[in-house]
Amino acid sequence: MRLRKPPTVGAALAVIAGLAVSALSAPPNALPTTSTKMAEKAVVKTYKVVNAKGQKVGTAKWRVTTAGGNCCEVLVMAMRSGRLVEFGGTYPIYSDDQGKTWTEVAPLTPSTQRLPNPGPRKVGGGEGTLVQSPDGDVLGVGWDPYSGDRLQSFLYSAKDKEWYYNEAPLHEPFYDREWVAVAKGPFTIAGQTVPWVSMVVSNFHRKIALMSLDGLNYFVPTQQSLDAVRNADVSSYLPTTPDPDLDYMQPQAQTGLGTLAKGILSFADSQGCTTQTLKSDGSWACFGLPNEVDIEGPLFTDSRGWVHEVVHDAGEFHYRLSKDGGRKWYQKTFLLPNDMVAETYDVKVNGKLGMAVIATHAKKDDGTFQDTVFKINVKTTTPRLEKIYYVGEGNLKSTVGLDAASLISGASTRVDFTTVAILPNGKIAVSFADNTYQDPAVAILV
Repeated sequence: MRLRKPPTVGAALAVIAGLAVSALSAPPNALPTTSTKMAEKAVVKTYKVVNAKGQKVGTAKWRVTTAGGNCCEVLVMAMRSGRLVEFGGTYPIYSDDQGKTWTEVAPLTPSTQRLPNPGPRKVGGGEGTLVQSPDGDVLGVGWDPYSGDRLQSFLYSAKDKEWYYNEAPLHEPFYDREWVAVAKGPFTIAGQTVPWVSMVVSNFHRKIALMSLDGLNYFVPTQQSLDAVRNADVSSYLPTTPDPDLDYMQPQAQTGLGTLAKGILSFADSQGCTTQTLKSDGSWACFGLPNEVDIEGPLFTDSRGWVHEVVHDAGEFHYRLSKDGGRKWYQKTFLLPNDMVAETYDVKVNGKLGMAVIATHAKKDDGTFQDTVFKINVKTTTPRLEKIYYVGEGNLKSTVGLDAASLISGASTRVDFTTVAILPNGKIAVSFADNTYQDPAVAILV
């Protein structure tokens, strides 16, 4: 769908000014957490590496861990410090040794699904999501429908070097699969000026975003459909300010929110416009580029200020990038080998390394799924595929979402989404599933 022609051509994109960003202390109502070393032991597995035609060109070793996550999903991210943080289950966990050992963070008032605290991972447990904020903090949100429909927010304060949490009572019912993202400001909302805001959306209703001005308390609701009617359309090129934080602030691809050097874009269709920008007052407006190039999303901005867009079409990934804010685009198409079709995927870009990855959970002709990672060289404006990693044995028949067979048997073969991260040293962490690891596990390139 094409955005209706903006009436205000040349208007500046909201949120292009900057505030000095430094690590913040936790809000006054932040509650303490407990930390516990996890018992799971990682193992090393070897999986093949192929070229663009699916021909084997070598092997790679991966450290595989079953720590964290739930029956059907796990989410992993890398911090600038080199720490891996994983969510997807009831509580966040982290590793400072590239997945060899993990520590779980739990609230003082635990979920009933995790008693004793911390207890074992359970099918039907909670689910979580996370992202890094501009100052090196980590923001997470977890939803547990099995202990009274509880939404809890988590915050790692880089300044305090401590984890905190709080209850987040404001949300729609059945807040299934929540996503979190961060937008750099400054923003002035309810008389308060802040350098950035975080927001959480749910698959239940993606057009409603709950915002937080401190990374922990989500009490500012916004409604994109209403804002799209009330606010004038915005037409501008994208900001291109270099920023090292941008290599680590990128949300999961299915979030539907694209972090920019300043501000954020949403790709939830509202009132006929497929893309919206967040204004400096915290409201949304329909957005388009002055050259009328459509942005389909998801969109990722790296530390150079380069913008990357990956559009999925069955077994194809159309990769576009722009280093000048969308004025000129460079495009390449990458194909999954052996006629595989991606059911879920995720993307991360590291501008400092000149590296991008596309992770997929892809269906083969026989109905089984193979997890793959495309490693792409983006040191120049011509994306170049270097190799494709196969992760896992590719022998599991899985599904997205609830299915009758899993409900009857009690055995889960669900893989609801894919997640991938790039560590500062160029190593890759990715989720995968096969017959050995039917609950999605995480593999870290050794």
